[in-house]
Order: sequence, then structure tokens, then C-alpha cells
Amino acid sequence: MDTEPTTTWGNGYLTRKLAKQCQNCFIPDSKLKEVEGRSIKTCSGCNRTHYCSRECQKENWKWHKTMCKANQAAKELMKESFVPGATTYQVIEVSKYFKSWLDYHRPILAKAVISALEIKANNDNLFTHYLHLEVLPNFLPGKKPADIKRAFTFRSARRLPMELLLDSNAVGAEQIHELLQRSKEVRRELRQPGFAITLVNIPQVHLANQIVYGPDKNCLEYDEDWEATLQSHIDNGKVFKG
Repeated sequence: MDTEPTTTWGNGYLTRKLAKQCQNCFIPDSKLKEVEGRSIKTCSGCNRTHYCSRECQKENWKWHKTMCKANQAAKELMKESFVPGATTYQVIEVSKYFKSWLDYHRPILAKAVISALEIKANNDNLFTHYLHLEVLPNFLPGKKPADIKRAFTFRSARRLPMELLLDSNAVGAEQIHELLQRSKEVRRELRQPGFAITLVNIPQVHLANQIVYGPDKNCLEYDEDWEATLQSHIDNGKVFKG
């Protein structure tokens, strides 16, 4: 049976709808639904980044443009590389399950990156480090996962220097640079810490996804066992209510 624990998070609870945020103003999905009775939408171009309104999407476009186009190009390459009946993992199939799996586990990824980067002790770590997570498919090639919440298993999680993502030879270096610039702008204008970046990687198919979380300055609790907590949630398919 799947367990869906809640966890204390600052003065409230961390839920999937709290972890899902507009990438421009950072209003959580739960708050938007409470105040305006509607949900956060996904960018129709890349089908990854979330916005609360068309206005926020337009305002954020200068920062999102490069990443959006890169994601669309990657999606086309996935389609072109598909081989019907292949006995190995195919990136377009894995990507489909990966997106749904990430949506379930956003809260624990948010909790993990805040602890791994020790943001409460020094929020400048947002600009110098990121969380690198590797997971492995928990289903056979060509088959659907029995449970999407357990579609991938934990392999490793490490705090790494941001320079690794900013290296001129690194894939997506330009997008990371723009994310950091936007993160600093958020700190200046919104009086919030900035962005916490998690790179989730599936080495078998060379597929990675950047998870960007804008932590509230009042929600920076530290879990000294964050790695074990993260592994437990991933391997057991635990998700947060809401």
C-alpha cells in the first residue's frame, strides 16, 4: 500500500501543490487555488515550466526562452531516435514516465535540496552549489511502470559545485547561467533567497531534468539525514498529500 505522509515545513506543511510554483512570481499552486480558484498551468512549448498567468509567462519569457527552445529541440530528437520494438530503454518512453514521476516527488526534492545546500545557514549557496541526483528505471524496456511513484530508484545524491554546470562544454550551460541571473534578480526584487537547483539524471538514457525551486525565506528547515530521507521516499514511492 502506498503511504502519503505529510511533513512539517516552516509554519505549515509541504505538499505537492506547495512545491509546484509559478516560475515568475513563485506563488504555490495551493495558494493560487485558495485565492483565485484556479490552478497553475504548464508552458505549452516545453511542457515543463509552470506559470500562474499569461502575464507572468510573458514577463518571464526573456529568462525562459533559451531553455524552452532547448527543451523543444530535445523533444524532437527523442522522437527521431525512437526505434519500434527495441529491447533497450528508449529516451522518449523514459522521459514520459520521468515527468509524471517528478511531479509526484517535487516536495521531497525541494526538502532535499534545501538541506543539501544548507540554505538556512548560508543562502548564497544557491549560487555556488546544486544537488545532483541520479536515479535508475524501475521497469523493463518497453514496459510501463507498475506504479508511477516507484518508476525510478535512488542511485546517488551529491551536493556539487555550480562550476560543473557552468563549464563551457557542459550541456545546458547557457540555461544555467540565465537561471542564476534570474535567481539574483529574484533576491533583489522579491526579497526571497533565490533558486535552488536540482539536476535529476538518468544515466542509461543520458536524460536529465533541472528542477528549480524558489524556497520561501521562512521555510528553510534542515534535515541532517536528507539523503536517507530522499532515498526512502524514492525507493518506497512515498509522496506528500495535497
